[in-house]
Amino acid sequence: MTQPEASAPHANNLAGLPASILARIQTSTREFLERVPLFRGLPEDQLELIARMSQAQSFRRGEPIINQGEPNRHIYFIKDGIVGVTVAGEEGEEERVVSYFHQNHIFGEFGLFASEEHIATATVTALSEVNLLRIAHADFTSTLNDYHPAAMEVARVLTERLKGPTDRLVPLPQERNVFLVMGQNKGVGMTTVGSTLSAALAKQLDGDGREVVYTEYPDGNKLPATFNYAETEFYEHPEGFDIFVPRGMPRLAAVVNLELIIERLQKRYKNVIISLPAKLLYDVADILKLVSKIVLVASPARWDSLLETAEILYASPYLKEDSILSVANYCLPDYTNYPKPAQADFVIPFLVAMDLANKQDGIPEQLRTVAGVMAGRLASQNEVLIYMPATINLPNGEQINTSPALEKLQWVLKDAFGNASLSKLGDEAHILSSLASVNDLNEKWRHVLQQVQNIKSAVRQEVLAVEINRNLVLV
Repeated sequence: MTQPEASAPHANNLAGLPASILARIQTSTREFLERVPLFRGLPEDQLELIARMSQAQSFRRGEPIINQGEPNRHIYFIKDGIVGVTVAGEEGEEERVVSYFHQNHIFGEFGLFASEEHIATATVTALSEVNLLRIAHADFTSTLNDYHPAAMEVARVLTERLKGPTDRLVPLPQERNVFLVMGQNKGVGMTTVGSTLSAALAKQLDGDGREVVYTEYPDGNKLPATFNYAETEFYEHPEGFDIFVPRGMPRLAAVVNLELIIERLQKRYKNVIISLPAKLLYDVADILKLVSKIVLVASPARWDSLLETAEILYASPYLKEDSILSVANYCLPDYTNYPKPAQADFVIPFLVAMDLANKQDGIPEQLRTVAGVMAGRLASQNEVLIYMPATINLPNGEQINTSPALEKLQWVLKDAFGNASLSKLGDEAHILSSLASVNDLNEKWRHVLQQVQNIKSAVRQEVLAVEINRNLVLV
């Protein structure tokens, strides 16, 4: 069996990176493997064995990891960075890109199915700084042979990958979408989050007609009172989305009721948002095949139950690795002193009572901001973050002013995606953020990384951190 490396050092000097980014880079092999979709549900002893047989590797931008036509004896797991997969063309033709992979993705899996030594059918190249783990095919397959359920899951995941290679960094959005907002406990703010999200999504889509509808299950009959309108089946909310009051059929199972509701609404709307309690998860598990994304909402006091729900959802064959967004809602003043959950994608601070029916003043600006970013994720807009140290102190005592670099990067993001905003991460760093459409991101992400590379040299940093949809890339 392959002997592991003692540690997984990064190829670069990481000085200047925020502590939150460093924590993600320096996570242990075991912690990283626990987050890889392929290994969810593996027994503890099996996970530990895989961690011991793993080897850490780092690659510089432009370095080949696998060469087409040469033997490949390993499967690779990306800890951070982006790789490109290219196939050589016929004589006189250029190489063509067939796939891009990023954090938590795997490659080199074809050899798992080969009866003889596998010869690589494509070249895999680091397109940024890349840190990964590799495991010898022989070690990996011999271990999985002892755990048939895990082996079957591996085969299923890899088969899905083989069916749909893509030359896009992010996939194209679906024509019609169903989004679930699932609350972990009563009073956690499902209606507030779901309706505000509906308003933000309607604003971003801004089509000719009303493209978003919001409803709740099983208590949709309470919606007219909540939003202060005369009870009707459909209501046009002044924020640009519609509200639907379902007429349930008590004799039908919950999953059948929901499927009928979804089928009816999708004939009329492109985007359906449904709030429901997480306790109904097992009752409606079969509708997950219709769902594009799920927003899990919990108070900080119930965060462990949210993580348990997420673990159950990730076991579904219908959900992808980026299908779940988590929201910590500080919905009561008693929660003020609770720390922010480390895994939360979004945090809503405690806000005073609000009027969901009021178009102008009913929703606080803080909530609108969070909902806007969430809606961007649902609408297949993609979040791009660039981290810049607040101060850069060189060994010779010189201090670098990062203001010109920030201005330059703001211009780069605005030019690429039409928007850019600047915020601070405590006293450590500035964060430049932008929302990009699928087409813009697929077309321009390499240009943005090149500009970050140029800026990195200008401010004399060894490495800068970029996130694309929470996937870490070091430049």
